Amino acid sequence: LWPSNYSNPTMPSNCNGSKFEDRKVSPQLRSKLKRSWPDVESGNDTKFWEGEWNKHGTCSEQTLNQMQYFERSHSMWYSFNITEILRNASIVPHP
Repeated sequence: LWPSNYSNPTMPSNCNGSKFEDRKVSPQLRSKLKRSWPDVESGNDTKFWEGEWNKHGTCSEQTLNQMQYFERSHSMWYSFNITEILRNASIVPHP
């Protein structure tokens, strides 16, 4: 999830903000993210989420805290059926 706004639609990154805290990802949210936003390259989901928060999530911190950022990311995946969209474009993760 890369925050942007209509007045400046560029994708901000590396904003000043609080660093990722693993303890803020509840077990319930962690379970959801393992399905909707896994690290498909190395398998280290926590490290991946840390990188996403530190690079992009901190830019949304005026609106979304860390928990809300990841909840919103999961909700968007769920509501738009991203997996199906990718599958229809012949983009399928390796099992």
